[in-house]
Amino acid sequence: MTYFIYDGKITINAQFQFVGDEVNHIFQSRRIRKGETIEVQDNGQERYVVVIDQIIRKKILATAIRQLSIPPESKLKIQVFQAAVKEKASDNIIQKLTELGCWRLFIFQSEFSQKLHQGEQLQKKLNRWQKISIEACKQCDRMHPLQIGVLDTFADVLEYIQQERSDLSNSFFLDTAETVTLNSKSLANQSQVNLIIGSEGGWHLREKALNVFKTLQLGPRILRADTAAISATAIFQHLFGDLN
Repeated sequence: MTYFIYDGKITINAQFQFVGDEVNHIFQSRRIRKGETIEVQDNGQERYVVVIDQIIRKKILATAIRQLSIPPESKLKIQVFQAAVKEKASDNIIQKLTELGCWRLFIFQSEFSQKLHQGEQLQKKLNRWQKISIEACKQCDRMHPLQIGVLDTFADVLEYIQQERSDLSNSFFLDTAETVTLNSKSLANQSQVNLIIGSEGGWHLREKALNVFKTLQLGPRILRADTAAISATAIFQHLFGDLN
């Protein structure tokens, strides 16, 4: 575990107290003992080296001894719009996109995708997805978790992107059809990229007819939906983000 989270403000040389779920996480991740040091990020997005002062059942007392610098977020903001997939694949996408530095993920229901729950069930799933992203942040040393939202249909994805910005040159529709060539010169100064990815069942003809984005194919092989999302993010981060 790279760091842990404290839901409060940390001050150098001032003792603070861990309680609740994060204590369990510390115990599960490390056989922590008095006098050891760990890295902790507070709710002000500041990170510190802290020394363990005392362990009392489900409570840990610690003191910050030094502030740390935090790796910056990627200069390229990648938004992934992913048609709903099965739970295990969704978890994998969220974890890996967080590790790769993706900015935002929207899940939507396409013609051939998994069905999305509504109401309380959907909110529980969103809470669970956000927790997965937070845990991935702690593992990969990232400060901010992936922002996760839900859109109803591909038509809503189209409307969202068009309302967000009229220039669609930075938006890519992943498909096996005729594809564009990535132009490093035209994208070099882009600060944001949108990647629209279908489900395991692919795109319906009605959805393809709606598409106004550049069509992009990731090689000659047909990829699983979660493989496509992770691969596309890694490629764009390598070409235009902070993995180059």
